[in-house]
Amino acid sequence: TSLRKRQSKKSKFYFFDTGVVRALTQLAGESLNASTYEYGELFETFLINEFFKLAQAFEKRWRFSYFRTKDDVEVDLIIEKPRGAPILVEIKSSAGVPNTKAITHLSRVGAELKAKEMYLLSNSKQASEIGGVQCLHWQEGLRRILEQ
Repeated sequence: TSLRKRQSKKSKFYFFDTGVVRALTQLAGESLNASTYEYGELFETFLINEFFKLAQAFEKRWRFSYFRTKDDVEVDLIIEKPRGAPILVEIKSSAGVPNTKAITHLSRVGAELKAKEMYLLSNSKQASEIGGVQCLHWQEGLRRILEQ
């Protein structure tokens, strides 16, 4: 029943630029619809690249990883600081109400990893807290996390 025993050990690769991804998939110049799987993947790549870039710019000594079990319970970004508990970040491209399944998974993994803070970052303008998870617009969440 332990999440750690069921975790998948695969690398995850992010291109440094979402435009490169679109060019490699021959979709550069094509319209991008906000409610598609492709948009969600590009949004996740963009936001994770922002974390990488800004952490380096502000000379944060953070380590980044992600977590996925064989049952597809996933946390998009785990931020480990030199001291302290990890921060978990789930990224959703939607602008609507927070994804309850994602919050449940995040809370479950957070308890297992003894996370300090948990965030669900999205395009939603409405901030809320659900079950210990801060649901924020991605810009606000990025700002809050980087201020730590």
